[in-house]
Amino acid sequence: MREAHDLMMASQVAMINRGAKATSSNGRRYKFSKPDQLYDYQDAIDQIRSSFEEDYVSPNQTIVNGLTIDEIIKRQHEWRRMQSANSRERRK
Repeated sequence: MREAHDLMMASQVAMINRGAKATSSNGRRYKFSKPDQLYDYQDAIDQIRSSFEEDYVSPNQTIVNGLTIDEIIKRQHEWRRMQSANSRERRK
């Protein structure tokens, strides 16, 4: 747990110092805008706890109607993209 916390802190320091200067393909924006994009602290905690606790369930893995929260969010983003594409086509 301490190592996971230390890595999270290191990623935050990197973001503050802009040590992570990777840019997008066009070179105009930083590729990473949040420390979570460098290091997923919650995922590290989930891996550590699941190896020691038999019935540990990650908050990100909560199941609703057979889908995890992450899958539901992904589908919502896809739906919004489809809706915006359809509205653009109607305007033409």
